[in-house]
Amino acid sequence: LLTLEGTETQAFSAPVKSAALRRKLVQVTEGVVLHTAHASSRRIQLRRLLLVFKCDASNRLHLLFCASMRYQPVPAAPTLVHVDWSGAQRGSPAHAPGSPA
Repeated sequence: LLTLEGTETQAFSAPVKSAALRRKLVQVTEGVVLHTAHASSRRIQLRRLLLVFKCDASNRLHLLFCASMRYQPVPAAPTLVHVDWSGAQRGSPAHAPGSPA
């Protein structure tokens, strides 16, 4: 995990050394992923996510913005369709209630 401070031209990144901060970053990032899945009814799967955070002097983590997000639509589950292979049409006399089989 890396942190980013300032604009892109003034930015630097450094590894996150604090285990507690690393856990919080993972927790917030996973929350964004789960929220996206839930909000899209599980039709969108995130493939890449670049979030920009700031850690203040009190070690509180602030999500500033999402710099990049790549996703792919999740294919819909196949729909099952009943096919009557007997050749008779629904509503035809062969399927009318009370008709002999």
